[in-house]
Amino acid sequence: MVNQKKLESTQKLLAETKEAVFSKRERWNDYILNAAVKFYKYNFEDQLLIHAQRPDATACAEYSMWNSLGRYVRRGNSGVSLLTNVDGRPGLRYVFDISDTGGKEIPPIWSYRGDLHNIVRDSICRSFRLDECDSVNRAIKNAVQKATFTWLSNHNYIDEHAPELLNNLIVQNSIIVVLERIGLRGKLPPAFNGIEMLDYDELALLGNGINRISGLIL
Repeated sequence: MVNQKKLESTQKLLAETKEAVFSKRERWNDYILNAAVKFYKYNFEDQLLIHAQRPDATACAEYSMWNSLGRYVRRGNSGVSLLTNVDGRPGLRYVFDISDTGGKEIPPIWSYRGDLHNIVRDSICRSFRLDECDSVNRAIKNAVQKATFTWLSNHNYIDEHAPELLNNLIVQNSIIVVLERIGLRGKLPPAFNGIEMLDYDELALLGNGINRISGLIL
């Protein structure tokens, strides 16, 4: 049985968080450099809800996943509520940050190592069938551009239907997410200018596109 009150409050939180992220540069930057980077395996809406409820979270999983890793959720933790939709029926599921758990030590989250530069570069080039791969940064840029074009094409949002602005925002922010995750971003900021010109459907494509494209690379 779904807790209707909790479902409605989570839906409201998601709507409010989306509005804030898409309308305020500082909230957008915070989302891109934190939630989008740390939780790239979660979909866009889940990323927003995790960050809104637990901005300090670093690694989240469901109760059963923590148990399978030899860890337990500490008593009293209610978890982060995420929205589900099964056969058209809205519902909730809950995930817990690693700080809410105890038990067996698990390996640290992976990190990029400079001594693997050539291996990473060549792997990206092979996976995306790229011609120009003189550096990891170039490989990431070219892979993101190619994947973005394909993704928008698959959503019938290319050519005359896909404004250059939407394409560029997906590309630039996907690159930022990948570079931040592997520690090569430097001072390059997330791209925000022009977001206010996108309509509702384009904003959805932007959030989901960044999530999908950066996830493909990572």
